[in-house]
Amino acid sequence: NQAMVHTERAIQVDGGIRVAAGSRFNIRLGVSLASLKSPYFYTSIRDPYNPSGVSVGLPVDKFALIYDKKMSQLNPYAEVSYYHTDVFTTTLRVDYFQYKTDSLAEAWHRPTYRGDLRMKYNMFNKLFLQAGFIFQGGMKAQDPTVAGAVQTLAVASDLNQKARYFFSRQLSAFLQLDNLLGNQY
Repeated sequence: NQAMVHTERAIQVDGGIRVAAGSRFNIRLGVSLASLKSPYFYTSIRDPYNPSGVSVGLPVDKFALIYDKKMSQLNPYAEVSYYHTDVFTTTLRVDYFQYKTDSLAEAWHRPTYRGDLRMKYNMFNKLFLQAGFIFQGGMKAQDPTVAGAVQTLAVASDLNQKARYFFSRQLSAFLQLDNLLGNQY
């Protein structure tokens, strides 16, 4: 029963440079600046069925959506890619985020930094293997047990793999595995 409002991207400006370092490496440096109207955020609230906070088999905390009137987001990033013909590709991207909210104290549950490592392998144009590792951190959250307390959440990470086999141009089968580290986040 959460009230949902669409977030409007009022304006976004992207810019950067791409440099080919030899025939197999690409380097991209860039920055993105966005202005958002009605951005959503998650906030922790006390479970109304368990106001004492003592675990009785139900979740102690829940999430609620809250909105701010507007938010600006600055996102500088760096990306390095390696290509070995059409057979193997790997890309590492690192992002930094800075937020300015209108009335909220923090951009709740939004990452300050994110890293993403992707690898793709093409075997005879029949079998495509992919692996990825993502991590993000610096997220701020309200502590529902202490009024006004802010906590920085632990780094979240995810390891995933995907395999796709092409029987023909029209028919393929895939297997995708996510959260291979088994993190509960």
